[in-house]
Amino acid sequence: FFLTHSCCAQRERLRWISFYFVHRHCTIGLPLRTDPRALSALSAGTMGGVTSSIERLVPPAVFDWVRLPDWIKNDYLSVPSDQSFWAATAAVPLPVLVSAVVIFLLYIVRPFFARKPRVDPDAAKLRSHRQNAFRASTYPPAFPNGWYKLCYSKDIKRGETKYYQYLNRHFSVYRGQSGIVGVLDAFCPHLGANLSIGGTVVGDCLRCPFHGWAFRADGKCDNIPYSNDPPPQSANAKAWICEERYGMVCIWFDAEGREPTWRLPVVEGIENGNMTLRGVAGPIDIGMHLQEWAENGVDYAHFDVLHNRLMLPWTNMNVPFVEVIHNGEYKLDDENPHISHFHNDVFIEVFGWRLPIPPSHAHIHFVGPGGIVYLEFTIPYFGTIMLFESHTPRESMVTKTDWIYYADWTVPSFIVSFYVGQWAAQIYNDIEVWENKIYRQRPVLLKTDGPVAKFRRWYSQFYSENSRNAAQALDW
Repeated sequence: FFLTHSCCAQRERLRWISFYFVHRHCTIGLPLRTDPRALSALSAGTMGGVTSSIERLVPPAVFDWVRLPDWIKNDYLSVPSDQSFWAATAAVPLPVLVSAVVIFLLYIVRPFFARKPRVDPDAAKLRSHRQNAFRASTYPPAFPNGWYKLCYSKDIKRGETKYYQYLNRHFSVYRGQSGIVGVLDAFCPHLGANLSIGGTVVGDCLRCPFHGWAFRADGKCDNIPYSNDPPPQSANAKAWICEERYGMVCIWFDAEGREPTWRLPVVEGIENGNMTLRGVAGPIDIGMHLQEWAENGVDYAHFDVLHNRLMLPWTNMNVPFVEVIHNGEYKLDDENPHISHFHNDVFIEVFGWRLPIPPSHAHIHFVGPGGIVYLEFTIPYFGTIMLFESHTPRESMVTKTDWIYYADWTVPSFIVSFYVGQWAAQIYNDIEVWENKIYRQRPVLLKTDGPVAKFRRWYSQFYSENSRNAAQALDW
């Protein structure tokens, strides 16, 4: 098929080859319609004669161009035409047959080692309003105060604007000609046109597509084209405090409208160039409250239930007979009250025997309520991976999650992909629980459950007096 459709100029000659391979290796017994000249050429004489006739029909350049392996051209063509399919198959190299058998067996045993299929991340959107409303009523306010990622830096090029909906709000994000990024309320304060749908970037201002009003990144109206008077104060658009850090465009959200009380931490390895960008993954939508993810890290008891298996990266399949042993510790930051830390040493056991290698170390920095989380993986013998995991609520009980990751230049790409994919696969195991649970204000806790109560006391600082109203203000 590939030959026939790739070399139209050689159609007649290639048709002879196509018939030859079908005649040789398809023994279904169905009548074949083909050119009588091909039948006579294939049935006359020995296979050596047929081989030579095929070589005469097809120029060597065609064989060279498609790079057919020698074992196809030589071994397959040397099998007599009256032999069975199995005799022809015997010419296939042993490694190919072994690989095919192994793949087939893995496919057969796959259901025995795969976890229960996870719920589709988009299922959160399809849940009934009543069910989500009930679950939401058991949780704290939907949007804690802190930093949240709107988009990646690469998504907003100079002179471009895009429209985003998060936190039950509507944002226009644009990049001016000087490179500055601005985030404004999406709807013009004049008559409500969407600034990003049809709007244009002029200099470092965003111009409304309806009447041409132009707004700076700080929200001030810079120009009204049909008025000679200075724009009134009421003509200003609401501007959001934004920060561009490590390939992410982030905004500060505060229910009281206060200035940022803390900034996103600086990662020295990225700043000095020792770490390079390795990739991004996601997004996925998860039907959960933001606090649920953050609290998950201090719930030690669930590690041995949902995270005790080594997973195939980026899948929900576990590796049979390989267990993961966690040794975690949670503590508050001594200098920054808005940061807490979770340290976890991971050991691998095969058939109950612990591998004699140093453990991989994961250091999770909870920066604020978890809108942006810093995950630092120390890989023995290689170096460090820095993974930024963002959780941005779209609305109550729907959170968008994605990842962007950096690594030392000493860490091979396949190692980076394995660790990040392993982390993502472990999260997949939690999704089904997250999307179907409620929040217990007074849970029944054991000492071995982990410092859940301590974590909740720390997390409560990210809610303020108007947090409940702020989450509902624009939920039309």
